[in-house]
Amino acid sequence: MAAALEGICVFDASAGVAGPYAAHLLSLAGADVIKVEPPQGEWGRIIGRKAGTLGLPFLTFNRGKRSLAIDLKHPEGRELARHVAGRCDVVVESFRPGVMDRLGLGYEALGAGRPDLVYLSISGFGTRGPHADRPALDTVIQAQSGWLDLLRDVGGAPVLMEYVPIDVLTGLYAAQAAMTALISRFRFGEGRRIDISLLEAAAAFLAPKLTEAALLPPATSLQVGVPTGIFPAADGLIALAIKDDREFGQLAQALGHPEWPADARFATRAARGEHRTECERAVVAALKRRTAAQWDADLARAGIVAAKVNTVRELLDDPHFKALDRIGWNAQPGLGDTPCVRVPGQEDAAAPLHAPAAGEHSREILADMGIDADRIASAVAGGIVRIAEQAA
Repeated sequence: MAAALEGICVFDASAGVAGPYAAHLLSLAGADVIKVEPPQGEWGRIIGRKAGTLGLPFLTFNRGKRSLAIDLKHPEGRELARHVAGRCDVVVESFRPGVMDRLGLGYEALGAGRPDLVYLSISGFGTRGPHADRPALDTVIQAQSGWLDLLRDVGGAPVLMEYVPIDVLTGLYAAQAAMTALISRFRFGEGRRIDISLLEAAAAFLAPKLTEAALLPPATSLQVGVPTGIFPAADGLIALAIKDDREFGQLAQALGHPEWPADARFATRAARGEHRTECERAVVAALKRRTAAQWDADLARAGIVAAKVNTVRELLDDPHFKALDRIGWNAQPGLGDTPCVRVPGQEDAAAPLHAPAAGEHSREILADMGIDADRIASAVAGGIVRIAEQAA
């Protein structure tokens, strides 16, 4: 079966995580994604932990793309890039607002006479407002968006999530918007200009909390019920989510305390909320009698919403996760077989290929776009275009 976006070409001038991930998701749907980056490679190649010299986030979010390494500071580099972009169906970029316009690669320039162009811009703070020109990374947006207000240690201090959750969320929202725009193009022949920011993506994800903040005074509310949270067992941690009196009764039985539901402090959801400290203290005392793995199995048999707190490495060995078959393996030049986490809903898509070396496909891409061999050779000789080979 043909992939949904087969025949669609994407000019991916983004860097980092959000834009590259959005473009990667389009590639999984069958699009030909051309990664446009500087001759030395985009900065996302060096972030995160590395396998060899390649950052693992780059490896994850750029599989299956073709790389065109080109110097956009040079007039000939800009002209070649405009030529390539003019033959693409989708443009993805993540420069600060105004940079693509100055390069002659903005929506007004590329969209002239092309009403079906889909142009996706991703930035930290958006194109309007007092922060529009500020640089941003995930860390800053976690702080600005209120995300850290929801992640606090036992002392109440904000805890930075050691990942790039807002970048990834932004990539998901951006890919969804691009897909919607392409459906509109297929049905009505109309393209769309799309502006998405990390701050807007974080706000969309936190929508229920923003609604709560707008309508209600600050308070410690019962999001699920008591006990809900992370609790210590004899050798690890257990997550519980008990939402009503029936489930609390099941938990009490499983923990060996059938008398708890008759205790006035614990008898109802409201009472447990008022006596949260006592309830949680009793639960911890019971959980500490056995290991987290033992409780994980016992609570699952009792039908209780609970799980052992795993490390990321432990998830790879988890029997249920293994049964889901979510890890594929792809040959990455210079590294050998590397794991690839399958994206939900993309099981029928072609398996993603390796992440490209900077400039690995430059000659091929320019030739495909009708640039003659002499002009390509001249650009390479002048250092405007890089031609690179992958390691074996």
